[in-house]
Amino acid sequence: MKRCLVLVSFFVLVLVLSNSTYPAETIKIGILQEPKTLNIWMATDTWSSKILSLIYPTMFLRDPETLKLVPWLAEEKPKLDLSEKSFVIRLRNLKWSDGTPLTAEDLYFTGNVIMKYKIPHFYNRWDLVEKMEIIDQHTVKFYLKELTPLYESRTLLSPIVQKKEWENVVKSIETSQEPLKQLLNYKVKDPVSIGPFIVSEVKEGSYIFLRPNPHFEHPTIAPDKGPRAMRRVGIPHHHNIIFKVFGTTDTAILELKKGGIDYLWWNLPEGYIADLEKANGVKIFSSEKNALYFLGFNLRREPMTNAFFRKAVATLIDKEFLVKRLLQGKGVEMDSPISPGNKEWYCEAGKSYGKGLFREERRKLAVELLKEGGFNWKVSPSEQGGWKAKGLVAPSGEEVGELSVLVPPADYDPVRAMAGTMIQEWLQEVGIPVKARPMPFNALVEQVKSRKDYDMVIMGYSNLTLDPDYLRRFFGSEQQTYKGDNITGYSSQRFDQLAEASSKCMDLEERKKIVCEMQKVLKEDLPVIPLYNPYIVEAVRVDRFKGWVPGLGGVGNLWTFLNLTPAKEK
Repeated sequence: MKRCLVLVSFFVLVLVLSNSTYPAETIKIGILQEPKTLNIWMATDTWSSKILSLIYPTMFLRDPETLKLVPWLAEEKPKLDLSEKSFVIRLRNLKWSDGTPLTAEDLYFTGNVIMKYKIPHFYNRWDLVEKMEIIDQHTVKFYLKELTPLYESRTLLSPIVQKKEWENVVKSIETSQEPLKQLLNYKVKDPVSIGPFIVSEVKEGSYIFLRPNPHFEHPTIAPDKGPRAMRRVGIPHHHNIIFKVFGTTDTAILELKKGGIDYLWWNLPEGYIADLEKANGVKIFSSEKNALYFLGFNLRREPMTNAFFRKAVATLIDKEFLVKRLLQGKGVEMDSPISPGNKEWYCEAGKSYGKGLFREERRKLAVELLKEGGFNWKVSPSEQGGWKAKGLVAPSGEEVGELSVLVPPADYDPVRAMAGTMIQEWLQEVGIPVKARPMPFNALVEQVKSRKDYDMVIMGYSNLTLDPDYLRRFFGSEQQTYKGDNITGYSSQRFDQLAEASSKCMDLEERKKIVCEMQKVLKEDLPVIPLYNPYIVEAVRVDRFKGWVPGLGGVGNLWTFLNLTPAKEK
Protein backbone atom coordinates (compact mmCIF):
# COMPACT_ATOMS: atom_id res chain seq x y z
CA MET A 1 0.00 0.00 0.00
CA LYS A 2 2.81 2.42 0.93
CA ARG A 3 4.54 1.79 -2.41
CA CYS A 4 1.28 2.46 -4.29
CA LEU A 5 0.87 5.77 -2.47
CA VAL A 6 4.41 6.78 -3.40
CA LEU A 7 3.76 5.95 -7.08
CA VAL A 8 0.47 7.84 -7.10
CA SER A 9 2.17 10.85 -5.51
CA PHE A 10 4.94 10.70 -8.11
CA PHE A 11 2.56 10.58 -11.10
CA VAL A 12 0.50 13.44 -9.66
CA LEU A 13 3.73 15.39 -9.38
CA VAL A 14 4.65 14.74 -13.02
CA LEU A 15 1.20 15.93 -14.14
CA VAL A 16 1.47 19.05 -11.99
CA LEU A 17 4.89 19.90 -13.37
CA SER A 18 3.73 19.55 -16.94
CA ASN A 19 1.09 22.21 -16.28
CA SER A 20 1.81 25.34 -18.33
CA THR A 21 1.23 27.58 -15.28
CA TYR A 22 4.84 26.89 -14.27
CA PRO A 23 7.25 28.68 -16.61
CA ALA A 24 10.35 27.04 -18.08
CA GLU A 25 12.55 29.20 -15.83
CA THR A 26 11.34 27.32 -12.77
CA ILE A 27 14.22 25.77 -10.83
CA LYS A 28 13.21 22.24 -9.92
CA ILE A 29 14.76 20.89 -6.73
CA GLY A 30 14.40 17.39 -5.39
CA ILE A 31 13.95 16.78 -1.66
CA LEU A 32 13.51 13.43 0.05
CA GLN A 33 10.91 14.34 2.66
CA GLU A 34 8.14 16.82 3.02
CA PRO A 35 8.98 19.77 5.30
CA LYS A 36 7.24 19.30 8.63
CA THR A 37 6.22 22.92 9.04
CA LEU A 38 6.37 26.47 7.67
CA ASN A 39 6.27 27.80 11.23
CA ILE A 40 9.81 29.10 11.72
CA TRP A 41 9.70 28.52 15.48
CA MET A 42 9.09 24.81 14.93
CA ALA A 43 11.35 24.35 11.88
CA THR A 44 14.09 22.16 13.31
CA ASP A 45 13.98 19.42 10.66
CA THR A 46 16.33 19.54 7.67
CA TRP A 47 13.74 20.13 4.98
CA SER A 48 11.80 22.88 6.73
CA SER A 49 15.07 24.66 7.51
CA LYS A 50 16.23 24.50 3.88
CA ILE A 51 13.06 26.05 2.49
CA LEU A 52 12.59 28.65 5.20
CA SER A 53 16.19 29.84 4.72
CA LEU A 54 14.96 31.37 1.45
CA ILE A 55 12.10 33.14 3.25
CA TYR A 56 13.80 34.18 6.50
CA PRO A 57 17.45 35.00 5.77
CA THR A 58 19.44 36.03 8.83
CA MET A 59 20.80 39.44 9.82
CA PHE A 60 24.23 38.38 8.56
CA LEU A 61 25.28 35.66 6.12
CA ARG A 62 28.56 33.84 5.62
CA ASP A 63 30.46 34.74 2.47
CA PRO A 64 30.72 31.42 0.57
CA GLU A 65 34.40 31.94 -0.17
CA THR A 66 35.89 33.64 2.88
CA LEU A 67 33.25 32.49 5.40
CA LYS A 68 33.35 35.97 6.93
CA LEU A 69 30.11 37.57 8.11
CA VAL A 70 28.41 39.74 5.49
CA PRO A 71 25.61 42.17 6.44
CA TRP A 72 22.31 41.00 4.97
CA LEU A 73 19.23 42.26 6.79
CA ALA A 74 21.67 44.45 8.68
CA GLU A 75 23.06 47.47 6.86
CA GLU A 76 26.58 47.32 8.26
CA LYS A 77 28.76 45.60 10.81
CA PRO A 78 27.58 45.92 14.43
CA LYS A 79 28.97 48.85 16.41
CA LEU A 80 30.44 47.44 19.59
CA ASP A 81 30.86 49.40 22.83
CA LEU A 82 33.11 47.46 25.20
CA SER A 83 32.50 49.75 28.16
CA GLU A 84 28.73 49.28 27.94
CA LYS A 85 28.92 45.61 26.88
CA SER A 86 26.60 46.56 24.03
CA PHE A 87 26.38 46.50 20.26
CA VAL A 88 24.15 48.33 17.80
CA ILE A 89 22.48 46.85 14.70
CA ARG A 90 21.13 49.09 11.97
CA LEU A 91 18.74 47.35 9.57
CA ARG A 92 18.57 47.94 5.84
CA ASN A 93 15.63 49.77 4.33
CA LEU A 94 13.87 46.58 3.17
CA LYS A 95 10.27 45.47 2.71
CA TRP A 96 8.37 42.39 3.73
CA SER A 97 6.54 40.46 1.05
CA ASP A 98 3.28 42.22 2.00
CA GLY A 99 4.89 45.57 1.18
CA THR A 100 5.36 46.83 4.74
CA PRO A 101 8.85 47.98 5.83
CA LEU A 102 11.27 45.96 7.93
CA THR A 103 11.72 47.94 11.14
CA ALA A 104 13.47 47.87 14.49
CA GLU A 105 10.10 46.84 15.98
CA ASP A 106 10.34 43.54 14.09
CA LEU A 107 13.81 42.80 15.42
CA TYR A 108 12.90 43.86 18.97
CA PHE A 109 9.74 41.73 18.86
CA THR A 110 11.63 38.69 17.53
CA GLY A 111 14.24 38.80 20.27
CA ASN A 112 11.72 39.30 23.08
CA VAL A 113 9.56 36.38 21.93
CA ILE A 114 12.60 34.07 21.77
CA MET A 115 13.90 35.14 25.18
CA LYS A 116 10.50 35.15 26.91
CA TYR A 117 9.46 31.68 25.76
CA LYS A 118 12.99 30.23 25.47
CA ILE A 119 12.20 28.85 22.05
CA PRO A 120 14.33 25.76 21.36
CA HIS A 121 16.77 26.03 18.45
CA PHE A 122 16.77 29.84 18.79
CA TYR A 123 17.22 30.56 22.49
CA ASN A 124 20.91 29.68 22.51
CA ARG A 125 21.42 32.47 19.96
CA TRP A 126 19.83 35.00 22.30
CA ASP A 127 20.67 33.84 25.82
CA LEU A 128 23.74 36.11 25.74
CA VAL A 129 21.48 39.19 25.53
CA GLU A 130 20.44 41.01 28.71
CA LYS A 131 18.06 43.49 27.09
CA MET A 132 17.39 45.55 23.96
CA GLU A 133 16.27 49.06 23.22
CA ILE A 134 15.00 50.68 20.04
CA ILE A 135 17.07 53.69 18.97
CA ASP A 136 15.13 54.65 15.85
CA GLN A 137 13.01 53.06 13.11
CA HIS A 138 15.88 50.91 11.84
CA THR A 139 18.27 50.70 14.81
CA VAL A 140 18.35 48.43 17.86
CA LYS A 141 20.85 48.42 20.72
CA PHE A 142 21.69 45.12 22.40
CA TYR A 143 23.14 44.83 25.91
CA LEU A 144 25.10 41.66 26.60
CA LYS A 145 25.06 39.84 29.94
CA GLU A 146 28.83 39.70 29.69
CA LEU A 147 31.42 40.56 27.07
CA THR A 148 31.77 37.67 24.66
CA PRO A 149 32.56 37.34 20.96
CA LEU A 150 29.95 34.59 20.68
CA TYR A 151 27.19 37.09 19.87
CA GLU A 152 28.65 37.27 16.35
CA SER A 153 28.10 33.58 15.59
CA ARG A 154 24.81 33.36 17.48
CA THR A 155 22.71 36.52 17.70
CA LEU A 156 23.91 38.02 14.41
CA LEU A 157 22.95 34.80 12.62
CA SER A 158 19.36 35.01 13.80
CA PRO A 159 16.39 35.50 11.45
CA ILE A 160 13.72 38.15 12.04
CA VAL A 161 9.96 37.59 11.98
CA GLN A 162 7.36 40.22 11.17
CA LYS A 163 5.73 41.70 14.28
CA LYS A 164 2.54 42.39 12.33
CA GLU A 165 2.18 38.69 11.44
CA TRP A 166 2.97 37.28 14.89
CA GLU A 167 1.85 39.87 17.43
CA ASN A 168 -1.74 38.66 17.76
CA VAL A 169 -0.60 35.03 17.80
CA VAL A 170 1.71 35.76 20.74
CA LYS A 171 -1.02 37.69 22.59
CA SER A 172 -3.42 34.77 22.18
CA ILE A 173 -1.05 32.31 23.91
CA GLU A 174 -0.03 34.51 26.86
CA THR A 175 -2.74 33.14 29.15
CA SER A 176 -2.25 29.55 28.05
CA GLN A 177 -0.83 27.00 30.50
CA GLU A 178 1.52 25.85 27.74
CA PRO A 179 2.28 28.98 25.69
CA LEU A 180 5.44 27.58 24.09
CA LYS A 181 3.59 24.50 22.89
CA GLN A 182 0.83 26.70 21.46
CA LEU A 183 3.38 28.85 19.64
CA LEU A 184 5.24 25.89 18.17
CA ASN A 185 2.04 24.20 17.04
CA TYR A 186 0.63 27.31 15.35
CA LYS A 187 -0.19 26.47 11.73
CA VAL A 188 1.50 28.71 9.15
CA LYS A 189 0.41 28.38 5.54
CA ASP A 190 1.85 31.51 3.93
CA PRO A 191 4.72 33.03 5.94
CA VAL A 192 5.42 36.71 5.33
CA SER A 193 8.86 36.74 3.73
CA ILE A 194 11.82 39.09 4.03
CA GLY A 195 13.84 36.85 1.67
CA PRO A 196 13.95 36.54 -2.12
CA PHE A 197 11.06 34.05 -2.33
CA ILE A 198 7.53 33.58 -1.04
CA VAL A 199 5.41 30.46 -0.71
CA SER A 200 2.94 30.34 -3.58
CA GLU A 201 1.44 26.87 -3.39
CA VAL A 202 1.78 23.74 -1.24
CA LYS A 203 0.56 20.33 -2.38
CA GLU A 204 0.84 18.10 0.67
CA GLY A 205 3.11 15.13 0.09
CA SER A 206 3.98 16.32 -3.40
CA TYR A 207 5.58 19.74 -3.79
CA ILE A 208 6.09 23.28 -2.50
CA PHE A 209 6.11 26.07 -5.08
CA LEU A 210 7.97 29.33 -4.41
CA ARG A 211 7.82 32.45 -6.51
CA PRO A 212 9.94 35.60 -6.30
CA ASN A 213 9.15 38.09 -3.57
CA PRO A 214 7.98 41.16 -5.54
CA HIS A 215 9.30 43.49 -2.84
CA PHE A 216 12.76 41.93 -2.64
CA GLU A 217 15.55 44.31 -3.56
CA HIS A 218 18.93 44.06 -1.98
CA PRO A 219 22.41 45.53 -2.48
CA THR A 220 24.70 42.64 -1.69
CA ILE A 221 28.16 41.20 -2.19
CA ALA A 222 28.58 39.24 -5.41
CA PRO A 223 30.53 36.13 -4.36
CA ASP A 224 31.56 35.39 -7.95
CA LYS A 225 33.17 38.83 -8.33
CA GLY A 226 35.20 39.00 -5.13
CA PRO A 227 34.42 40.20 -1.62
CA ARG A 228 34.62 43.92 -2.50
CA ALA A 229 32.53 43.87 -5.66
CA MET A 230 28.99 45.15 -5.19
CA ARG A 231 25.99 44.70 -7.41
CA ARG A 232 22.29 45.35 -7.17
CA VAL A 233 20.15 42.27 -6.76
CA GLY A 234 16.48 42.81 -7.46
CA ILE A 235 13.90 40.06 -7.96
CA PRO A 236 16.13 36.98 -8.32
CA HIS A 237 16.13 36.63 -12.12
CA HIS A 238 12.34 36.18 -12.06
CA HIS A 239 12.82 32.47 -11.39
CA ASN A 240 10.42 30.29 -9.47
CA ILE A 241 11.47 27.30 -7.41
CA ILE A 242 9.54 24.08 -7.02
CA PHE A 243 10.59 21.62 -4.32
CA LYS A 244 9.52 18.13 -5.40
CA VAL A 245 9.09 15.53 -2.66
CA PHE A 246 10.31 12.09 -3.76
CA GLY A 247 10.60 9.97 -0.65
CA THR A 248 13.40 7.78 -2.04
CA THR A 249 16.86 8.56 -3.34
CA ASP A 250 16.41 6.16 -6.29
CA THR A 251 13.40 8.03 -7.66
CA ALA A 252 14.98 11.45 -7.17
CA ILE A 253 18.22 10.49 -8.94
CA LEU A 254 16.32 8.93 -11.82
CA GLU A 255 14.48 12.24 -12.29
CA LEU A 256 17.77 14.14 -12.10
CA LYS A 257 19.26 12.02 -14.87
CA LYS A 258 16.15 12.47 -17.03
CA GLY A 259 16.14 16.24 -16.46
CA GLY A 260 13.00 16.18 -14.32
CA ILE A 261 14.84 18.10 -11.58
CA ASP A 262 17.81 20.45 -11.72
CA TYR A 263 19.29 19.69 -8.31
CA LEU A 264 18.92 17.09 -5.57
CA TRP A 265 19.40 18.97 -2.29
CA TRP A 266 21.00 15.99 -0.55
CA ASN A 267 24.37 14.32 -0.12
CA LEU A 268 24.69 11.63 -2.81
CA PRO A 269 25.28 8.06 -1.60
CA GLU A 270 28.53 6.63 -2.96
CA GLY A 271 26.79 4.05 -5.17
CA TYR A 272 25.19 6.72 -7.39
CA ILE A 273 28.16 9.01 -8.02
CA ALA A 274 30.01 7.12 -10.79
CA ASP A 275 26.82 6.77 -12.84
CA LEU A 276 25.91 10.44 -12.49
CA GLU A 277 29.41 11.52 -13.46
CA LYS A 278 28.76 9.98 -16.89
CA ALA A 279 25.31 11.56 -17.34
CA ASN A 280 25.05 14.29 -19.96
CA GLY A 281 24.30 17.77 -18.59
CA VAL A 282 25.05 16.74 -14.99
CA LYS A 283 27.89 18.14 -12.88
CA ILE A 284 29.08 16.76 -9.56
CA PHE A 285 30.12 19.20 -6.82
CA SER A 286 32.24 17.96 -3.91
CA SER A 287 32.24 20.45 -1.03
CA GLU A 288 33.78 20.37 2.40
CA LYS A 289 31.48 20.57 5.39
CA ASN A 290 32.15 21.67 8.93
CA ALA A 291 32.06 18.27 10.55
CA LEU A 292 34.07 15.98 12.81
CA TYR A 293 34.21 12.19 12.71
CA PHE A 294 36.41 10.76 15.44
CA LEU A 295 37.46 7.85 17.61
CA GLY A 296 36.67 8.80 21.20
CA PHE A 297 38.20 7.27 24.33
CA ASN A 298 36.42 6.74 27.63
CA LEU A 299 39.03 8.33 29.88
CA ARG A 300 37.26 6.99 32.97
CA ARG A 301 38.57 3.49 32.17
CA GLU A 302 41.90 1.72 31.87
CA PRO A 303 43.88 1.50 29.64
CA MET A 304 42.27 4.47 27.85
CA THR A 305 43.46 6.74 30.69
CA ASN A 306 47.04 6.06 29.63
CA ALA A 307 48.25 8.79 27.23
CA PHE A 308 50.81 6.45 25.63
CA PHE A 309 48.05 3.95 24.87
CA ARG A 310 46.06 6.68 23.11
CA LYS A 311 49.12 7.84 21.17
CA ALA A 312 49.85 4.26 20.10
CA VAL A 313 46.29 3.90 18.82
CA ALA A 314 46.60 7.22 16.95
CA THR A 315 49.85 6.03 15.37
CA LEU A 316 48.27 2.77 14.16
CA ILE A 317 45.29 4.44 12.47
CA ASP A 318 45.97 5.14 8.81
CA LYS A 319 43.71 8.11 8.06
CA GLU A 320 44.95 8.33 4.48
CA PHE A 321 43.68 4.79 3.92
CA LEU A 322 40.30 5.66 5.45
CA VAL A 323 39.87 8.64 3.13
CA LYS A 324 41.17 6.97 -0.04
CA ARG A 325 39.50 3.59 0.37
CA LEU A 326 36.42 4.11 2.51
CA LEU A 327 35.52 7.61 1.28
CA GLN A 328 36.84 6.96 -2.24
CA GLY A 329 38.90 10.13 -1.95
CA LYS A 330 35.81 12.26 -1.29
CA GLY A 331 36.86 13.68 2.04
CA VAL A 332 39.81 15.03 4.00
CA GLU A 333 41.94 13.65 6.81
CA MET A 334 41.38 15.28 10.20
CA ASP A 335 44.16 16.03 12.67
CA SER A 336 42.24 18.61 14.68
CA PRO A 337 38.68 18.75 16.00
CA ILE A 338 38.30 21.81 13.74
CA SER A 339 37.88 21.04 10.05
CA PRO A 340 40.48 22.37 7.57
CA GLY A 341 37.55 23.89 5.67
CA ASN A 342 36.90 26.22 8.62
CA LYS A 343 39.64 28.54 7.40
CA GLU A 344 39.37 31.17 10.11
CA TRP A 345 39.93 28.79 13.03
CA TYR A 346 41.74 25.69 11.78
CA CYS A 347 45.31 25.43 13.08
CA GLU A 348 47.88 23.09 11.57
CA ALA A 349 50.31 23.44 14.48
CA GLY A 350 50.63 20.67 17.01
CA LYS A 351 51.47 16.99 17.25
CA SER A 352 50.58 14.56 14.46
CA TYR A 353 50.80 10.78 14.85
CA GLY A 354 51.83 8.29 12.19
CA LYS A 355 51.47 10.70 9.28
CA GLY A 356 53.40 9.48 6.22
CA LEU A 357 54.53 6.24 7.86
CA PHE A 358 54.31 2.82 6.23
CA ARG A 359 52.38 0.05 7.98
CA GLU A 360 55.54 -1.57 9.37
CA GLU A 361 56.79 1.76 10.73
CA ARG A 362 53.44 2.42 12.40
CA ARG A 363 53.56 -0.93 14.20
CA LYS A 364 57.10 -0.41 15.46
CA LEU A 365 56.41 3.10 16.70
CA ALA A 366 53.17 1.99 18.40
CA VAL A 367 55.05 -0.80 20.21
CA GLU A 368 57.66 1.72 21.41
CA LEU A 369 54.92 4.03 22.71
CA LEU A 370 53.17 1.22 24.54
CA LYS A 371 56.43 0.14 26.18
CA GLU A 372 57.14 3.74 27.17
CA GLY A 373 53.71 3.83 28.77
CA GLY A 374 54.53 0.75 30.92
CA PHE A 375 52.80 -1.94 28.82
CA ASN A 376 54.18 -5.39 28.10
CA TRP A 377 53.10 -8.61 26.42
CA LYS A 378 53.05 -12.30 27.20
CA VAL A 379 54.01 -12.80 23.54
CA SER A 380 55.66 -9.63 22.27
CA PRO A 381 54.78 -8.21 18.84
CA SER A 382 57.58 -8.30 16.30
CA GLU A 383 58.20 -8.41 12.59
CA GLN A 384 59.97 -11.75 12.96
CA GLY A 385 56.97 -13.17 14.81
CA GLY A 386 54.58 -12.05 12.11
CA TRP A 387 53.02 -9.54 14.50
CA LYS A 388 51.24 -12.31 16.40
CA ALA A 389 51.32 -10.57 19.78
CA LYS A 390 49.26 -11.93 22.65
CA GLY A 391 48.39 -10.96 26.20
CA LEU A 392 48.80 -7.18 26.48
CA VAL A 393 49.75 -6.43 30.12
CA ALA A 394 48.91 -3.03 31.61
CA PRO A 395 51.36 -1.04 33.81
CA SER A 396 49.45 -2.37 36.82
CA GLY A 397 50.55 -5.90 35.92
CA GLU A 398 47.04 -7.03 34.99
CA GLU A 399 46.30 -8.39 31.54
CA VAL A 400 44.14 -6.07 29.46
CA GLY A 401 40.75 -7.63 28.82
CA GLU A 402 38.92 -7.43 25.54
CA LEU A 403 38.08 -3.84 24.59
CA SER A 404 35.33 -2.71 22.25
CA VAL A 405 34.95 0.04 19.68
CA LEU A 406 31.27 0.95 19.38
CA VAL A 407 30.18 1.84 15.85
CA PRO A 408 26.82 2.49 14.18
CA PRO A 409 25.55 -0.37 12.00
CA ALA A 410 26.50 -0.45 8.31
CA ASP A 411 22.96 0.38 7.19
CA TYR A 412 23.19 3.63 9.19
CA ASP A 413 26.73 4.66 8.28
CA PRO A 414 28.78 2.13 6.27
CA VAL A 415 31.94 4.25 6.48
CA ARG A 416 31.98 4.41 10.27
CA ALA A 417 31.13 0.71 10.48
CA MET A 418 34.00 -0.23 8.16
CA ALA A 419 36.38 2.21 9.89
CA GLY A 420 35.68 0.34 13.13
CA THR A 421 36.63 -2.95 11.48
CA MET A 422 39.86 -1.50 10.09
CA ILE A 423 40.83 0.02 13.44
CA GLN A 424 40.16 -3.34 15.09
CA GLU A 425 42.60 -5.04 12.68
CA TRP A 426 45.29 -2.37 13.05
CA LEU A 427 45.19 -2.48 16.85
CA GLN A 428 45.21 -6.27 16.99
CA GLU A 429 48.49 -6.24 15.01
CA VAL A 430 50.32 -5.07 18.14
CA GLY A 431 48.34 -7.21 20.56
CA ILE A 432 45.67 -4.73 21.66
CA PRO A 433 42.63 -6.97 22.30
CA VAL A 434 39.78 -5.06 20.67
CA LYS A 435 36.68 -5.74 18.60
CA ALA A 436 34.41 -3.43 16.66
CA ARG A 437 30.88 -3.72 18.01
CA PRO A 438 28.00 -2.41 15.86
CA MET A 439 25.09 -1.00 17.83
CA PRO A 440 21.82 0.68 16.75
CA PHE A 441 22.51 4.41 16.64
CA ASN A 442 20.05 5.54 19.31
CA ALA A 443 21.22 2.81 21.66
CA LEU A 444 24.84 3.79 20.96
CA VAL A 445 24.16 7.43 21.87
CA GLU A 446 22.42 6.35 25.08
CA GLN A 447 25.29 4.02 25.96
CA VAL A 448 27.96 6.65 25.36
CA LYS A 449 26.38 9.95 26.32
CA SER A 450 24.09 8.95 29.19
CA ARG A 451 25.53 5.77 30.68
CA LYS A 452 29.18 6.49 29.84
CA ASP A 453 29.47 2.70 29.45
CA TYR A 454 32.00 2.11 26.66
CA ASP A 455 35.73 1.78 25.93
CA MET A 456 36.07 3.49 22.56
CA VAL A 457 33.52 4.78 20.07
CA ILE A 458 33.43 6.15 16.53
CA MET A 459 31.06 9.10 16.42
CA GLY A 460 30.45 12.08 14.19
CA TYR A 461 29.13 15.62 14.38
CA SER A 462 28.01 16.47 10.85
CA ASN A 463 26.94 20.11 11.16
CA LEU A 464 29.14 22.06 13.54
CA THR A 465 29.04 25.82 13.98
CA LEU A 466 31.91 27.74 12.42
CA ASP A 467 32.68 29.38 15.74
CA PRO A 468 35.04 27.08 17.68
CA ASP A 469 33.23 27.48 20.99
CA TYR A 470 31.92 23.94 20.49
CA LEU A 471 35.37 22.78 21.64
CA ARG A 472 34.48 24.09 25.11
CA ARG A 473 31.25 22.05 25.05
CA PHE A 474 32.92 18.86 23.87
CA PHE A 475 36.03 18.95 26.06
CA GLY A 476 35.38 21.36 28.93
CA SER A 477 35.43 19.83 32.41
CA GLU A 478 32.07 21.39 33.32
CA GLN A 479 30.43 19.33 30.58
CA GLN A 480 31.08 16.03 32.39
CA THR A 481 27.47 15.84 33.49
CA TYR A 482 24.61 13.49 32.73
CA LYS A 483 24.01 13.93 29.00
CA GLY A 484 26.72 16.60 28.93
CA ASP A 485 28.61 17.00 25.65
CA ASN A 486 31.97 15.92 27.13
CA ILE A 487 31.49 12.22 26.43
CA THR A 488 35.13 11.25 27.00
CA GLY A 489 35.48 12.49 30.58
CA TYR A 490 38.45 14.61 29.52
CA SER A 491 39.59 17.11 32.13
CA SER A 492 42.45 19.55 31.65
CA GLN A 493 42.98 22.70 33.67
CA ARG A 494 45.06 24.16 30.84
CA PHE A 495 42.36 23.49 28.26
CA ASP A 496 39.61 24.87 30.53
CA GLN A 497 41.59 28.09 31.02
CA LEU A 498 42.09 28.51 27.28
CA ALA A 499 38.44 27.75 26.52
CA GLU A 500 37.27 30.30 29.07
CA ALA A 501 39.67 32.90 27.67
CA SER A 502 38.45 32.21 24.12
CA SER A 503 34.81 32.71 25.12
CA LYS A 504 35.64 36.20 26.46
CA CYS A 505 38.30 37.45 24.05
CA MET A 506 36.96 40.30 21.91
CA ASP A 507 40.09 40.67 19.76
CA LEU A 508 39.83 38.37 16.73
CA GLU A 509 43.55 37.86 16.12
CA GLU A 510 44.23 37.22 19.78
CA ARG A 511 41.34 34.77 19.95
CA LYS A 512 42.73 32.88 16.94
CA LYS A 513 45.97 32.34 18.87
CA ILE A 514 44.04 31.03 21.86
CA VAL A 515 41.97 28.65 19.73
CA CYS A 516 45.13 27.41 18.02
CA GLU A 517 46.61 26.66 21.45
CA MET A 518 43.42 24.77 22.39
CA GLN A 519 43.85 22.59 19.30
CA LYS A 520 47.49 21.90 20.18
CA VAL A 521 46.52 20.82 23.71
CA LEU A 522 43.88 18.43 22.33
CA LYS A 523 46.35 16.99 19.81
CA GLU A 524 48.78 16.30 22.64
CA ASP A 525 46.26 14.89 25.13
CA LEU A 526 44.17 12.98 22.55
CA PRO A 527 40.81 12.56 24.28
CA VAL A 528 39.63 11.87 20.75
CA ILE A 529 41.41 10.99 17.51
CA PRO A 530 39.93 13.06 14.67
CA LEU A 531 39.64 10.70 11.68
CA TYR A 532 38.10 12.24 8.57
CA ASN A 533 35.60 14.70 7.22
CA PRO A 534 33.57 13.40 4.26
CA TYR A 535 32.66 15.78 1.46
CA ILE A 536 29.12 16.72 0.63
CA VAL A 537 28.70 15.36 -2.90
CA GLU A 538 25.85 16.89 -4.91
CA ALA A 539 24.61 16.69 -8.48
CA VAL A 540 23.14 19.55 -10.53
CA ARG A 541 21.95 20.07 -14.11
CA VAL A 542 24.34 22.54 -15.70
CA ASP A 543 22.55 22.29 -19.05
CA ARG A 544 19.54 24.08 -17.53
CA PHE A 545 21.04 26.60 -15.11
CA LYS A 546 24.48 28.09 -14.52
CA GLY A 547 25.82 30.05 -11.57
CA TRP A 548 25.94 27.37 -8.88
CA VAL A 549 27.97 28.73 -5.95
CA PRO A 550 29.89 26.07 -3.98
CA GLY A 551 30.69 26.77 -0.36
CA LEU A 552 31.31 25.04 2.94
CA GLY A 553 28.27 22.79 3.19
CA GLY A 554 27.50 22.50 -0.52
CA VAL A 555 25.87 24.46 -3.35
CA GLY A 556 22.44 24.67 -1.68
CA ASN A 557 22.78 28.20 -0.35
CA LEU A 558 21.18 31.60 -0.79
CA TRP A 559 24.07 32.80 -2.96
CA THR A 560 23.30 30.04 -5.47
CA PHE A 561 19.59 30.78 -5.67
CA LEU A 562 20.31 34.48 -6.28
CA ASN A 563 23.03 33.74 -8.80
CA LEU A 564 21.40 31.13 -11.06
CA THR A 565 20.64 32.09 -14.65
CA PRO A 566 19.43 29.96 -17.57
CA ALA A 567 22.29 28.04 -19.17
CA LYS A 568 20.98 28.93 -22.58
CA GLU A 569 20.02 32.53 -23.19
CA LYS A 570 16.80 33.07 -25.11
